[in-house]
Amino acid sequence: MAGPGDPENRRRRHNRGVTRVTTNGGSAEPVERFHPTSGYVGGYLTLAAVAGLLVYLLVADRSVTGLRIGTGAVFFGVLTWLTQLRPRVTAYADSLLVLNSVRDVVIPLVAVDRVEITRVLSIWVGDKRYICTGIGVPPRKQGKVAQEPAAGEAPPHDVGRYVAFVKDRITGLVRDAAQRSSVEVGTAETQVRHVWAWPPLLVLVVAGAVFVWSLSL
Repeated sequence: MAGPGDPENRRRRHNRGVTRVTTNGGSAEPVERFHPTSGYVGGYLTLAAVAGLLVYLLVADRSVTGLRIGTGAVFFGVLTWLTQLRPRVTAYADSLLVLNSVRDVVIPLVAVDRVEITRVLSIWVGDKRYICTGIGVPPRKQGKVAQEPAAGEAPPHDVGRYVAFVKDRITGLVRDAAQRSSVEVGTAETQVRHVWAWPPLLVLVVAGAVFVWSLSL
């Protein structure tokens, strides 16, 4: 019987309320969301500390020094979110949306050749490699990702089990997309697209500009 820590149960809880997509038509509804495997605890703690500092500055210190500290904190908080919390992967009916720190990738499922997970998730399209830094296995756990426990042994580390599930799930989605698609690889429908994450980048620019401006006060 599967326990609460089983990858399948984790997937069901994580996707609760997410509409399943079974048709090929570019629907905007996600089929699967893959959460980051590391860094998110420290990331959320950092954001909480930044939020607390900003509240304190608004209440107790509205000086130029407070402005400098506040804009620096905003810059650091956004940078933490970009590097530790934002990177992840979302699967749609016919594509993968790979969120990285500042530049995202939309990869048609039918164009994917293979999927690998080491320290990062690697998705190969021909000889080109697209990575997601939010999903991976620490070096000390890499040898345990695909291993099943022997009799009498404890099950693999939860992170290792989860990334093995991520790889199997994406591979299955790629296989399903290839079976139902008549699109030939190399056409416009199978081209990889890049998208810049403009909103957080603009926040970084504004926070940096305000901080520099405050130095002249």
